Amino acid sequence: MEREPPDNQVIDRLDEELKRLRSAFLAKLPGRIQKLTDEWNELQGEAWNENGAQAFHRAIHGMIGTSGSLGLSDIANDARQLERRLVTLVECPRAPSRETADGIVERLRQIGGHGAVEES
Repeated sequence: MEREPPDNQVIDRLDEELKRLRSAFLAKLPGRIQKLTDEWNELQGEAWNENGAQAFHRAIHGMIGTSGSLGLSDIANDARQLERRLVTLVECPRAPSRETADGIVERLRQIGGHGAVEES
């Protein structure tokens, strides 16, 4: 049995819903980036712990999935690059160097910058 092509109205509704979801994600992105930056900064130095680092890693991983599903490939790609850097850091018993920590913050800023570009 052959499937009928989807109704154009259904496609239009799905496109509108996807646009709405993208807009909502992008509207929340600056706050999410700030929260992640704050969490990362709080983990530095003596406060470094494996659970906090893993939670940070999971948040970045979630951002990859969500942004990728919404077709926001620049955000997903940058978050994926950040995740690759985090994989080794998460298992380390001590906080990363200041240079490495600053690099993570810079990558977060870069991800946040895509939100402004995507919205325009």
